[in-house]
Amino acid sequence: MFVSSLNVKHFRHLRDISIGPFVEPPSQSEVLAFAGPNGGGKSSLLELIGYALSTPWGYPWSVNRTFGNYSFELAFRTIKEELELIRRSGSHPISAHVMEALESGREIFVGHNYPDGEYAKDASLYNEMFSVVTSILRHQAQRSIGFFLRADRHYPNRGFARESIFNYKNTQQKSYLWSYAFNLSDAQYADMYDHLVQQRWHYMRDLGSYFHKQSRGEAVESQPPADPLVAYDDLLQRLFPGYKFSDLDEDIPTNLFVQLPSGDVIPFNDMSGGEKEVFFVLSFFLRHNVSNSIILIDEPELHLHPELARKLVQQMLRIRPGNQIWVATHNPEVIDETGRDKTFYVARDSSGSTAGVKRASSEGEAEQNLRNLFGYSGYIGVARRMVFLEGQEASVDRKLLSSLFPSAASDIKFIPAGGVDTLYRINSAVLAILEAEFGMVKFYLIRDRDYMTDAIATAYNARAAGKIRVLKRYHIENYLLDDVAISHVLGETYGRTVSATDVQQALSACARTMSAEVLSQMISYRLNLMLKPEDFSQGKFMKGTTLVDGSGGVDSAVGATIEARFLQAASIVEGVVKQVTNPSSVSLLVNECTSLVASAIGNGSWRSLFPGRSLLAAFCKREGIGDPVVLQNSLIKAIGAGIGQNSSELSDIISLIQADEDI
Repeated sequence: MFVSSLNVKHFRHLRDISIGPFVEPPSQSEVLAFAGPNGGGKSSLLELIGYALSTPWGYPWSVNRTFGNYSFELAFRTIKEELELIRRSGSHPISAHVMEALESGREIFVGHNYPDGEYAKDASLYNEMFSVVTSILRHQAQRSIGFFLRADRHYPNRGFARESIFNYKNTQQKSYLWSYAFNLSDAQYADMYDHLVQQRWHYMRDLGSYFHKQSRGEAVESQPPADPLVAYDDLLQRLFPGYKFSDLDEDIPTNLFVQLPSGDVIPFNDMSGGEKEVFFVLSFFLRHNVSNSIILIDEPELHLHPELARKLVQQMLRIRPGNQIWVATHNPEVIDETGRDKTFYVARDSSGSTAGVKRASSEGEAEQNLRNLFGYSGYIGVARRMVFLEGQEASVDRKLLSSLFPSAASDIKFIPAGGVDTLYRINSAVLAILEAEFGMVKFYLIRDRDYMTDAIATAYNARAAGKIRVLKRYHIENYLLDDVAISHVLGETYGRTVSATDVQQALSACARTMSAEVLSQMISYRLNLMLKPEDFSQGKFMKGTTLVDGSGGVDSAVGATIEARFLQAASIVEGVVKQVTNPSSVSLLVNECTSLVASAIGNGSWRSLFPGRSLLAAFCKREGIGDPVVLQNSLIKAIGAGIGQNSSELSDIISLIQADEDI
């Protein structure tokens, strides 16, 4: 059985959602993902599916949820194998109209306060259909319908509940397992843990009984009992090569033990959170022996390293056949493994009061650009405001801003988005992202000043409705050039007593030494900026126009039009190049830059104009204190702690972003 459609008129902040129809899962199983920022409604959608599955069975989990006047409807379909089981069922009474509905392939609807849906048209029929299908699958076919693992999973240190040994036979019954399929997470973990501990103990008891009977000449099975822990042991070794379950010489078991590749034996509780998480999730597939079932897992990536999250999804697809596995996630690796065609973005609208769902494969141009440029993690961030920065993952940009403004962490996520080459110019793709809104999320870009002129920086700041902020200093390291902070770090980290005045004099000397190099770099940068890679793109020019006719010939008129268009573009570019590279223009630029660099040395503005990273490196070399990165990190920590002068410019930028309430 699988979910064929889901319709929500109103559930919490979800409104007017319709997803489906879904087809029968392939033999390998399939994963479908609800993705998006926290609070969007991913878990709520899983709850609705869980409610529809668990309510007809009367499990405690369903009655612990409040559904009131909410309005929704789900549809399920049976697969051919299940329909054949129902046909062959002799002991279960099936009314003619139910059998007719099932034979005709009608969906089974489960609704709640949904007057416009199919369920409301004939509730008694659909209730009976659901009851017949689930009862035959459970009681006659001994099949699992599925299970739900919620996001409040945790794995506390615990010993084996010894009294459960006397309840072992009961815990093997299908009815017992079904009671845990939609139960609370604590109960699910306790049951799985105790089940695994006593498996080997009862196996040894059954094995002894087998050979004891055999020695007495009593009738026994042709083969001794199989070790029930083998499947779980295989899973453990598949996930973590070299790991295996181990036994200690105990009369009565006390714990679940694992042998590591080193040979050491540790309690299962001592494994890492990620190891326990991925094993626990996958062991549920074995414990419930699910196939052709509906599996619901909220945040499967809990505690997991990115590659382990990928492995979890891969194993879920292979461990049992034909399952429809629904996950709620904001993990890019999980979504990447799931695929865009099976991913649904769930997010609140700009008002924050309601949420909707969009299939990833139908996303707009801006979302596609975002995905292509910054990967899945760009959109799935968990903050209301996403700020792209120059620099790589471990860059000073994010470290400094996160350290200076820790209170902004709940509102702003800083995303290193590559170096200056990536953002050399703000192209149409980046502008589309900055101008777009995705649910409650807005995007901004903070970029380095480099050697921009005031006019160019002003033009940048005016683009994308004020979403671009150009720093007033060369780059983020320039905000670390604080004499008091450097003096403090030299004493605290390096054990050297250097006054703030001495620091200022040393940095100034470094600036003078590198002034000619800075002039050369500035001229080069500004020339390159004027001769930036010209954009020959033509928008939607010639869209829908045929170049080749039905007989395979080229339409010469169309070709001539295209040629003329690009000749005109090339002529414009040629004119710009001639103007910029004219000797008088180059001389004028050199003189302007020379005056600017000389003035900076005289008035101290080199702190903003010169590359701060190079100044810190030169200072470290001058003072003989080694790696500049150590100094940078120490300065970030010191300035974040309030030592030295925090830049009012950075504070203003963050405040403006936080105050932007048009989201």
